[in-house]
Amino acid sequence: MDENFYISLIYKQLKGELSIEELALLNAWLKDSNDNQLLKTQIEKTWDLSADYSPQLEVYDLQKEFKKLEHKIEQSSTSAIKSINSKPQKNNIYRLWRWAAAILVIGIVGFLYTQLQSPELEWQTAENTSKAPLLIDLEDGTKVWLNKDSKLEYPKEFLDKNRLVKMTGEAYFEVTKNPNQAFVIHTPSTSTTVLGTAFNLRDFSEELESTILVTEGKVRFESLQNKKAKTLLVKGNKAIFIKEKKEITKIEETTNPNEQSWKTQILTFEDTKLQKVIHDINRHFSTQIQLSPSMAECRFNARFIKPELENILQHIAVAVGARVEKKDGKLILSGADCH
Repeated sequence: MDENFYISLIYKQLKGELSIEELALLNAWLKDSNDNQLLKTQIEKTWDLSADYSPQLEVYDLQKEFKKLEHKIEQSSTSAIKSINSKPQKNNIYRLWRWAAAILVIGIVGFLYTQLQSPELEWQTAENTSKAPLLIDLEDGTKVWLNKDSKLEYPKEFLDKNRLVKMTGEAYFEVTKNPNQAFVIHTPSTSTTVLGTAFNLRDFSEELESTILVTEGKVRFESLQNKKAKTLLVKGNKAIFIKEKKEITKIEETTNPNEQSWKTQILTFEDTKLQKVIHDINRHFSTQIQLSPSMAECRFNARFIKPELENILQHIAVAVGARVEKKDGKLILSGADCH
């Protein structure tokens, strides 16, 4: 992640505009390095010193002013060398430091001016509380299908150099191409950068992994906590970010037809082991169905359009001779032996 991104978060925090998600990103970055903490302290000191600064002040041509100061420094340096054995040397060196400090101040003022003049983004939030996918059309033409129990934060207009959105949960993106403005998605644990492509991204806070599956184009997938954990993905590639280890595993090709079942509303099983069947069912319905170990190797064939949990479990029970029990509020499949 670019250091400038975290610098902008620091200034947003100083201006009281930092969201909860952005605060989490900033805190993780600060914990990553003592240098990051030192940089934040320096920026805060600069902010305090510039409290009276106003964007309405005269705007300087920084390049022109720098050249003028550079010329004066050269003059002062020549004078200092000529008088190296004389007492005025101290005054010349002092003058050099004054000009250097002046350059630093102008640079800081210019940076602050840029920060204060950056366009204010009007953020909007979409949250899907229904079972059906929620379609969101962004102002650049990008389409986002939001899964249930998922949330997307996005600006009304993309005015920054990047088209940044924030997501928790799961969504499918069809990103409109724009080579001059990358599309960036931040989740609680990862960052995904694209120019124009289609992919499925999943990152629920209660899950141990964050996953991405690319269906078109190319994307960069990386950890927000571990700068070394990053990978490039193309069509058909899948990547899994293991949150505890902060590591990314890349899968060149995935053959699971149910990766996007929440969007297609289709579950397909072709001679699939029951252990995998239950995994896909739990993922689709956000359930925690348990399977008797003796049934893990049982095979199952079926295709469900707009699937309903009770109907699927009945089909499994009939197909393998199992029974469905409810114990302590959990569903358990047992009774068959496929060893």
